[in-house]
Amino acid sequence: MRNCKVQIEKCRLRIERQTDLRLFPIPNLHFSICTLQFTSSRRVVGLLLLMALITTEVGCENRSGKSPPVSLPVAVDKSLLKGVEDKIEAVDAPGYYALLDHAGAVSATDLEKAGVKVAYVDLMAHPEQFRGDPITIQGVLWRLYELPGGRDRELKTLYEAWIVTGDSQPYRVVFSRLMPEFVPGQKLRTVQVTGYFFLLERNETSEERWIEDLLYVSPIIVVAPTLLAQRITSSSDPIIKTSFETGGLEPPVLLEAKDINLPDIKVGLHSDKDGTLARLMLGGNNLGNDDDAFERLNEEILQIIGRPGNPLVKDLAVEIDADFECQYKYVAKAIVSCSGRFHPQTGRTVRYIEKFKFALPHNPK
Repeated sequence: MRNCKVQIEKCRLRIERQTDLRLFPIPNLHFSICTLQFTSSRRVVGLLLLMALITTEVGCENRSGKSPPVSLPVAVDKSLLKGVEDKIEAVDAPGYYALLDHAGAVSATDLEKAGVKVAYVDLMAHPEQFRGDPITIQGVLWRLYELPGGRDRELKTLYEAWIVTGDSQPYRVVFSRLMPEFVPGQKLRTVQVTGYFFLLERNETSEERWIEDLLYVSPIIVVAPTLLAQRITSSSDPIIKTSFETGGLEPPVLLEAKDINLPDIKVGLHSDKDGTLARLMLGGNNLGNDDDAFERLNEEILQIIGRPGNPLVKDLAVEIDADFECQYKYVAKAIVSCSGRFHPQTGRTVRYIEKFKFALPHNPK
């Protein structure tokens, strides 16, 4: 509707320049001859010109004088997301702008009603199951930035929020509508958002640490769930129990560990008849069968738990499901990969998972 008014005002100014007629601004889109007042005798010409310009350039009114309501369903066409892969930049993935436009066009109220809460570990372990679904998260706003809307796009400015929930590393949220209570650069307030889960986005940063007067810079790869939304809103729920410390990120604990019932992490080892590893599986993801597969398993486990020592996942367990013929050395490698990582600079092992269980044995092949 606003675009229509802008076009009509342009029409009015063009007629005044071309015909020396003066037309009073039209306050709304319900036109009648009495709304036009001319200062010359060429009122008929002016009226015809204005009607022609409105008809050809605006074209937004039906015969009743009212624009038909546009209502998009909340459910997204999953074919838009065909070919989306995780661990890349979201803007490079197919369907990014299509899903972002859909999120901006649906009713914000309907979208928020349709949102469901999904555990962070489930998103990290099985992203393909939730791609394109509306997800609701509540947490602390860590960062809020402006983003360019993209070349040749009607929305020239988008917004990027990083939100930390109690069971996660930050979520990245890209949205199109900034509510009046928010200002870019703002942080440390409780917010809620419902957006479409798009992918697990790869972000690279670094960590600096002094050890015996030597500065070590370690590259850190963070994989964050990315949601595409219309808006973020303030939350008055007093759930924050800790806050951020100056100079670093201390994720706030929004929930007690006893309130979270996390599913076991499923690690499968499938072998040939001679016991050679054929596939190392994390949930439904095939990590391969070489030494790099166990390195990938280690990285995936870290992404699932969020950070070493996370109190919310201290009771999380890994279930090892190995074929009857699988050589034990592969089982041992899987346990070591899930347990943590040896840090060569400190000489210590950083613990990830401490609890393991084994699935019921399979019949021999």
